[in-house]
Amino acid sequence: MKLTWKPAGDAQAGSAQAAPAQGTASVKTDADGNFSAEAPAEAGDYNYTAVVTANGETSPATQFVVTVKEEKTEAPAERKLTVEPKEIAASDFVNADKGVQITAEGFEEGEKVTLKVVDGPEGVKDYEMTEAANADGVVGFSIYGTSADNAEAYLGKYDVQVTGANDTDDEGALTGSFEVVADEDGNGGGNDGDDDGNGDGGSDLPRTGAELTGLAAGAGLLLVGGAAVVLTMRRKKNN
Repeated sequence: MKLTWKPAGDAQAGSAQAAPAQGTASVKTDADGNFSAEAPAEAGDYNYTAVVTANGETSPATQFVVTVKEEKTEAPAERKLTVEPKEIAASDFVNADKGVQITAEGFEEGEKVTLKVVDGPEGVKDYEMTEAANADGVVGFSIYGTSADNAEAYLGKYDVQVTGANDTDDEGALTGSFEVVADEDGNGGGNDGDDDGNGDGGSDLPRTGAELTGLAAGAGLLLVGGAAVVLTMRRKKNN
């Protein structure tokens, strides 16, 4: 089958469609007379003419119109990390109803997202947990201390990073930090915005979910005053 095509309607007279706005191709049909051919790359209506040659005979020309539509794709959501608050008093950090909220945005629905505590006060071991992003590409975590009797053991700065299972080479880890301070120094409030563009605004994700313990120091837990001190992360149920 020989196919020829050219722009239909007003496009024939001008340059509304870029080359190749017209062309020709030869294709083979299958046993049932069906065929497939690559359409023009530019969006628009095209007048096609098809002529079949079989068994030494040529068929009359058949004409039809092919419409090529432009594929529209939504821009990916902006990746953003929110840490709230950036500074927290020790007494609030050991309160399971408070603690630090970390929300990551811009992932694919169902994508496994991993939060890592990559640095912390001396004696605190790196720790990580993974949760699936919700339908909006958002995943939330909560971090708080479990040893209220030794709240001062948590004092210091914590650096966190978040990565997705589907990250490409062009997508670096989202990073953020928070600091646990003595009660007389802490304001318990959140800070919005980071110089690195990761963001640190508010979050309305509910604070419920499974609890995990971690941040062991060396071969055992960090011991303060004879009591084991652990830092707990828990998943926040996605909206």
